[in-house]
Amino acid sequence: MAASNNANVGTFLNDESFILVGSNSGLMCATASSNAEVPSPALASCSLFSRLEKEWKITRTNSTDNFNLKLNLAACGAPGSVNVSHLRLLLDNDGDFTNGGTTCFFNGDGSGIVFTYSNPTITISNLSTTHIPNNATRYFTIASIDPATPLPIALISFDAKLNNKNTVDLTWKTEAERDNDYFEIDKSTDGFNWEFLSKVKGAGNSTIKNKYFVEDENPAFGLNYYRLSQYDFNGKKTIIETKTVETSLTEFISLYPNPASNKVNLIGKNISNREIQLIDNLGHIIQFNKNIISSDHIEISTENLANGLYFIVSLGRVRQDFQKLMICH
Repeated sequence: MAASNNANVGTFLNDESFILVGSNSGLMCATASSNAEVPSPALASCSLFSRLEKEWKITRTNSTDNFNLKLNLAACGAPGSVNVSHLRLLLDNDGDFTNGGTTCFFNGDGSGIVFTYSNPTITISNLSTTHIPNNATRYFTIASIDPATPLPIALISFDAKLNNKNTVDLTWKTEAERDNDYFEIDKSTDGFNWEFLSKVKGAGNSTIKNKYFVEDENPAFGLNYYRLSQYDFNGKKTIIETKTVETSLTEFISLYPNPASNKVNLIGKNISNREIQLIDNLGHIIQFNKNIISSDHIEISTENLANGLYFIVSLGRVRQDFQKLMICH
């Protein structure tokens, strides 16, 4: 079945013949719930490793013609790692694939069915009345018998949120994982140039829900992009999803005491990694000694400064913050 009527080049032999196909809202990859809904006991030549969450309902009316179906895998289904010899067509008579009434078809089974694959499209050819009888309704989905065609990650969610520390919390949840070695988080300020942020070990093969967390302690000021990728044990990388977070465009610092005599404390986000300038009232840059208390707190010695007005300048990534400082010995 093609995407439009004009693209359907086949013909129906009988008038008033119909092939109607519809689907639920399931994912085009395996999940824990879909992997739990498999034929029991296992069908001959159909010991399943995983199956798609999405299911279809198909009705054949007044037609004995063979037809083809094309199905596009989602990114979570690892479309680059499909081996057609592992694929199975599951046809069921009531939509419950666990209670019997399910038949399994595959390449070379003698029924005439043919699986082919061109990333990310699975094509099922020569579907006949052997598979779907005339004037009958069936339910179907696609399954795999081997972890080499795993459809590995069923992602429930991926979120990036700014917290009250002005850092970014990155969380994601999976419903199922297949051959999942690890995840990788990259970040960017423009969505094109990426830098590595963190690597998180995956669950390997799992049919339970898993939660993951990474914190970006040094987000850029302004718009931040975060990209979640997954790596199989064979090294294959799949980019799963990208999120954006906007942080405050200000980089204000606070200082105390003010007026100061021997020293002044500067407080600000990641201030120990920022360039700080001390400028007198004539515009001269004054050299000073600083003591790093923490990443957000530094101490500047002012005991050798003359009395008068000075400016503390914080050179941020987006803006400069000026603070007046009075020295009184």
